[in-house]
Amino acid sequence: MYTFFIKELRNAFPIKKLFLILVLMILPIGYTLARQQEYILEDPLDLFTLILQGVFPLLFVLLASFVYLIHFAKELKNNFFFYEKIRIPVQKLIQIKFSAMFLSTFLLFLMFMLICFMFCFYIAPAFDLIDYKPNTSLIPGTLLSVDVYTKHTFTQLFQYGTVVYGLTYSIWVSLHAALFASLGFLLLLLISNSFVALSLPFLFYMIGAFLLPSIDPTLTPYWFVNSIFPYGYVQQEIWTAFIPFVILVLLSSVLYIYVQAQAKRLDDKS
Repeated sequence: MYTFFIKELRNAFPIKKLFLILVLMILPIGYTLARQQEYILEDPLDLFTLILQGVFPLLFVLLASFVYLIHFAKELKNNFFFYEKIRIPVQKLIQIKFSAMFLSTFLLFLMFMLICFMFCFYIAPAFDLIDYKPNTSLIPGTLLSVDVYTKHTFTQLFQYGTVVYGLTYSIWVSLHAALFASLGFLLLLLISNSFVALSLPFLFYMIGAFLLPSIDPTLTPYWFVNSIFPYGYVQQEIWTAFIPFVILVLLSSVLYIYVQAQAKRLDDKS
């Protein structure tokens, strides 16, 4: 199984694709540096959120799909997936490909988040790349404003250290990327139209942002947009972000169990 797993990763991520992903990771930082004069930045957290807000939250699910699912959709379209099942049981084949998808999406998004975090909190200050204009006093020994703990959800973690915030929040975003990619992966196996299958997770992500407030404004903190990228909303208790997260986990789990049940039937018939 390990050999098939490594082979799957190599097939899904040729050198050219990895290079393109690396370029895409660096582009937001360069773009933000080029337009930093248009904004008044108080501290490295403001720079961090500036890099991540805007287009990135809107394209989040599409980018998560780009990492692995385009490759997988092509395999399905060319019937390559079905040729492989001759050599290995369908259940195990799905397990290998699902693991490769989840791990690669999680790790690549984690790398992107950590690159942004390291740049904003360590590299930029070291080379004095940003001219910060704090409105309040700074926490002694840091470039962080004293109100950093109350800026938005998850900044409460700064009381345990900058690294704790950066690592925890990076993992949080990366887990969501992998989970939304999981939905796309499973739907590709259930829906013959790959465009529809890849669009549904994006619609699920975006429609909630418009439906929930219209149903009840108090549900606004539970948007996926606000729970993953909470920069444009008042700070909430961290537990509120776990409500949409749990829904996403349950939905992915139910789909995975159903797909594996269908795969078992195919294995039993063969």
